[in-house]
Amino acid sequence: MERSRRVRQLKEAVPFAVVGSTTVLDVGGKKVRGRQYPWGVIEVENPSHCDFIKLRCLLGTHMQDLTEVTQDVHYENYRSERLAKGAGAPMTTSSTNIMMANNNMQPNGNALPSSKFIMGRNKLSNEEKTRALTLLKEGASVIRVAAEVNVTRMAIYNLKKAVESLPPGTVPPRKPGSGAPKKTSPRTDKIMRREVLNDPAITAAELKKNHPALLGNVSVRTIQHRLQISLKLPTRRAAKKPLLTEAMKKKWLSFCKR
Repeated sequence: MERSRRVRQLKEAVPFAVVGSTTVLDVGGKKVRGRQYPWGVIEVENPSHCDFIKLRCLLGTHMQDLTEVTQDVHYENYRSERLAKGAGAPMTTSSTNIMMANNNMQPNGNALPSSKFIMGRNKLSNEEKTRALTLLKEGASVIRVAAEVNVTRMAIYNLKKAVESLPPGTVPPRKPGSGAPKKTSPRTDKIMRREVLNDPAITAAELKKNHPALLGNVSVRTIQHRLQISLKLPTRRAAKKPLLTEAMKKKWLSFCKR
């Protein structure tokens, strides 16, 4: 709760108004750093005068996030622009980052559980989202969470951003996918599976013919795809070899008479 309150205060203070000074002034018998003006004094470490304290707090508690966002978001955007303009890609990482990547280490020196912390998937299941959010709540870094769940860091950043606008404890729902909806339902798949197990030699066309109410608007190719790929039920009927057509016979006879 205290951390959430601090984060909210930091967000409300953006953009920060910072005044720097190395001059020590006497204000009410107290030595403070600030700037002297004809109308008064601006104190560097006075929250009502300057946001220096908030910025220092941000750099102290969110330095890891700032580093990762700079590397994974801002730098990658800059690198993509350079490549698009044909100017050539800049240096990808510093020698320190390369060494940490080769040694499978985090910036704090702790080893990562997997060497796939740089590359990974972009999509998370509901179970993985729950696990990632739990780790983030416990104070784990984005690098650690991405390695634990085996996804990219950008996926974790997107998850954190999606959670900000949701009530506490809520897992972001999956975004609707592109393309047309599935032609078959779990009930339809169950019926097709039962039919194939009872008669392994049955074809997709026969299934469509036997169940016009369920598969009337489903193509034979879609039924084959659901059986072979989704339901893991490969065909048990031997493929027919193509017969020679009259045109093929004439072609072969012409070839042989040469």
